[in-house]
Amino acid sequence: MLNIKEELAKLKDIHEPQDAISMFPLASIWYILIATIIITIITFIIYRKKTFLKRSAIQKLNNISNKINTDKISELKAINQTAILIRKLALIKFKDEKLASITDKSWLKFLDRNLNKQYFQTTTGNLLISANYQKEIPKNADVQNLIAICKIWVNKNI
Repeated sequence: MLNIKEELAKLKDIHEPQDAISMFPLASIWYILIATIIITIITFIIYRKKTFLKRSAIQKLNNISNKINTDKISELKAINQTAILIRKLALIKFKDEKLASITDKSWLKFLDRNLNKQYFQTTTGNLLISANYQKEIPKNADVQNLIAICKIWVNKNI
């Protein structure tokens, strides 16, 4: 038993470092991780800014559609609001073209230009250009279908 006490007496205390260990410089993997996080955040912000116009246009078209369903707005007024929205979006997106002066069938042709099918040069699409000059829309007019066509155009072009 005496040997154990002698052996324990020979042990030295644990020495703590005199200077605290610094966190810097970090290991290179931390710099890579920080850079990746910053790049991801910047990419997300840029993506949100680029898709803001499309998201807000779809939301406005959905609001118009919901107002029609709840009878808060007449179908004629809904068509006019949709036509104005599509015209504004086209003027924003296609700045180089002379869109402000395009009317009637040439306006519908322009809208159909980037789509694979002629959506606007139909009876439903004609509502965009004829509703401004009518007191009532035709009985067979499908305003919800017109809004759906406009959503297709927004998704494809904006």
